[in-house]
Amino acid sequence: MQVTPSCLTPIIGWGPAGMAAVGNPGGPGDPRTKRLEAGLATAQAVAAEVQVQLEKKKLEYDEMRDRLLAKDSNQFSEIRKLRAKVAELQGQLLEQQADTRFKLDEALKASEAEAGRLARDNLLLREQLATMSTAVQGIMTQRLAKATSEQRAQEAIKGEADRKLQLQ
Repeated sequence: MQVTPSCLTPIIGWGPAGMAAVGNPGGPGDPRTKRLEAGLATAQAVAAEVQVQLEKKKLEYDEMRDRLLAKDSNQFSEIRKLRAKVAELQGQLLEQQADTRFKLDEALKASEAEAGRLARDNLLLREQLATMSTAVQGIMTQRLAKATSEQRAQEAIKGEADRKLQLQ
């Protein structure tokens, strides 16, 4: 921002109307003119210094804004990457869950089929065991009956032999 005499007019009364009001003929050697010119030079120097400081601050803030924008852009980029990774992992998880569910269903079907087969085999074995038990029971009954009849026959023979011996 450059300071011009028109900017100072309201402040110090410099200008055509202000000069007439102070009674200054406006000559170059007049002490009031010199004082005003010195004030103007000082104001211009201060304004130039303020302008330089403002430019430095502007550059500093621009650099800070650029750093923040770059950081923000990097964060958004990282967020996008993370979201993509999360979506990919969710897809893999769903795929694995579906695969696991399928395998579990297949294992359940296989175990149910195996349980059914084992139940049928068990029933068949029970029937065979019952048949065998009945057959063994029958054989045992026959052998017991045969053994009993043989024992009776032997006892009868022995009894007969004892009677014959007693009769003699």
